[in-house]
Amino acid sequence: MVINNNTKIEILEKKNSTTKLKIDGIVYYAKKDPNFYEVICSEIAKVCGLKCFSYEPIVINNEIRDCLGEHFFTNNTLPTENVNYVFSKDISYEGDFISFVNFFEDRRHTCSLYDIWNVLEQKIPDKCSNIMNQVILMYIFDFLIMNSDRETLNYGILNNEYLVILDNQASFTEWVQTIASEDSSIFSDNMYEDIEEFLSISSNETLKLFEEILVRLKPEVFNKVLNNIERCNLINIPNKRSIQAKYRINYYKIYKILEKIKEKQHISKR
Repeated sequence: MVINNNTKIEILEKKNSTTKLKIDGIVYYAKKDPNFYEVICSEIAKVCGLKCFSYEPIVINNEIRDCLGEHFFTNNTLPTENVNYVFSKDISYEGDFISFVNFFEDRRHTCSLYDIWNVLEQKIPDKCSNIMNQVILMYIFDFLIMNSDRETLNYGILNNEYLVILDNQASFTEWVQTIASEDSSIFSDNMYEDIEEFLSISSNETLKLFEEILVRLKPEVFNKVLNNIERCNLINIPNKRSIQAKYRINYYKIYKILEKIKEKQHISKR
């Protein structure tokens, strides 16, 4: 996507911190994303085998700012310095998308796996098993990226076949207060208690999937993803080393929990 003086731009709507606009006839949603979390998470989702909105990182400099115009920005005010934004094409270009909030009506909060399973059996019973496998994958993905905002507005079903996630900006932050060192005590134990509970009651298939994703997304793979984002998009990810440290600490704490569960299972089979 190129934005310059020849680009045709039409602002369609502004809601909260998101701007809906047409760029050369194509509908996009744009929002500020200082650390490019959406881009990072969408690429990590691909490695997991999970469908996610595709986000393109744009550093809005003076030239792009003037092309977009003041009505693009919050409070109709032009920024005085470079701002990091992400743009995503409207999902309707890929087919019919139904947000999970439509299944739960007023329930715009995080739902349990049982809540989701029940509603899928009611709404699309023939697709329930396949989509539930993708929902479990989403839960594993959220544990890894430390996402604390997977409410029903932030995922849905595409073409009655695929689970698609969006809005991953509340990642890499909520589980920690600060990264001053690699002291694991800076993480909240409650989150890891949740993971241990989840794994303790999971099926062998889920445990195997969890282990498979941990193999796919080792910290060195995560680092390669970040480096590739920077190289392909000609950008620098702010706070990159902090993000990498958070991921590494989180990864190995989850890894130890999985090993603990597997050891318990091994002992119980003796």
